Amino acid sequence: MSSVLTSIKPAHEVPHSIGSIFYRDSRAAYVVAIRERRGASPTATYVYGPRDVATYRLAELELSRRLVDLEDHGKRHVGKVLTVGGWLATWLPLQAQLSGYPVTPGARLTGSYSQYEIRIRRYLIPVLGDVRMHELDADTITAALVKLGTMRGARGELLAPGTVNAAWVTLRAALKDAYDSGKLKRDVTRGVNVATSDTLVEPPTIAELDALWAQLAGEPVMLRAAFAIMRETGARRGEVLGLEWRNNGVDLDMGTIVFRRQRKHGARVELKTRRKSVRRVAIPAYVVALLRAIPRRLDSPLVFHTRTGHALDGRFVLRHFDAAAERAGIAPDPDADLDKYRVHDLRHAFVTTLLEAGVSSAVVMAWTGHSSLKQLDRYNDVHPVRGGEAYRRLVAVWGDDAGRAFGLHMPAGAATVAS
Repeated sequence: MSSVLTSIKPAHEVPHSIGSIFYRDSRAAYVVAIRERRGASPTATYVYGPRDVATYRLAELELSRRLVDLEDHGKRHVGKVLTVGGWLATWLPLQAQLSGYPVTPGARLTGSYSQYEIRIRRYLIPVLGDVRMHELDADTITAALVKLGTMRGARGELLAPGTVNAAWVTLRAALKDAYDSGKLKRDVTRGVNVATSDTLVEPPTIAELDALWAQLAGEPVMLRAAFAIMRETGARRGEVLGLEWRNNGVDLDMGTIVFRRQRKHGARVELKTRRKSVRRVAIPAYVVALLRAIPRRLDSPLVFHTRTGHALDGRFVLRHFDAAAERAGIAPDPDADLDKYRVHDLRHAFVTTLLEAGVSSAVVMAWTGHSSLKQLDRYNDVHPVRGGEAYRRLVAVWGDDAGRAFGLHMPAGAATVAS
């Protein structure tokens, strides 16, 4: 089928020579083309989907957005001195402070922000640091990322596509903030294509987790409860360590917990995307029993704390997890990218279990706080197995509550067992 060129007219009159939409069968996408100035070649973005009315409406919306940016481009007056490196140096600590992360002058960032700092310092500054913001465009960014893919790491190996993509994610966030704050005349991140990592998530299997749990039987009840919440709800370590008794953060009578904030390096930090990540989830009966056994302190609202009432150190949790995994003799496949399982793999295992049991992606996102379906792409090799091992485990752990919790059809009178 030949491509069909269709000009459209959004709210304001759009000359055909400026903006157009047509479907390209080879890409299975509508092409949104705009001629940004007279005599220039059109620049294109793609709206992927079937050749139907719904996808075409999305293409119309994309064209309208690009035209608004084009109009705004002529009205903005940005400076010609600021470089990409200068903006990144300002942007990172500002974002950390806006997120509630404790930042003091001269202090080195930790946690997630330390990873952003590393990406900026090692990868983005060398390839884009001296480029002036007013000269930046999608072609320059793409060329820089291609160059980044030819660079070598500390061990002499080429940077992995995942590393390049992580650097791009950081750069994209910074440049979108630059556009919103008037440091760029237009959103230069559109039209940038980056190779994504083909790494697949390989979490512990249900059998491996059972072996791990056997090794955790002798650990303090507080640690067992923390690991159980991660396994049964997919919560991040920081979210679990940030749980509080107050404000119904933990309601043992209802069997629910609320994730509102994280604990990182002893500090209380708000969740990154509060609209999605702040959530109430259910917990199975055996986790409720573990939480009831944890002693409470009048001088601390925290569920997980030390004997003196201070926040439980995340590194302490990691050490006990690593030791238990080693005693259980579990580790990823020799061909996997990592040589040992991490605490965060409990989250991956939870998502994998739900998807294999046939739970919908929307329900999975509600449980885990993922902000978009794209974040579940890493599990694209996971396929539902009707009545399989994952399904049977949900029935065993949750009993009759499994259907209400995950939207699955469960057999009547399913027996709940402790895990």
